[in-house]
Amino acid sequence: MSYHGGLLADVASAAKANVAGVDAAEARILALLAKGPATTEDVVVDLLDAFGGGDTLERHALHAATVRGYLSALERAGRVEAFLAAKRWSWRLRS
Repeated sequence: MSYHGGLLADVASAAKANVAGVDAAEARILALLAKGPATTEDVVVDLLDAFGGGDTLERHALHAATVRGYLSALERAGRVEAFLAAKRWSWRLRS
């Protein structure tokens, strides 16, 4: 199977690592929002600080799109909600 960096010999391990990464990002997002509301960009920067990346405009845009996907999935699951605060897309834990 082909992956970002080339061919994968162990697809099962790569899938496990991906699920673990998603779980870690979700936990970090929920921990951040447990402290209070945050803008989408606040969440993006927090995850970049924690996990690295975003060192070019292209990579930042890619990471930001992924984070918006995480936030949308958490919203669909009823765990967070989006709202506008001072014209900024913001998030908070659903009560």
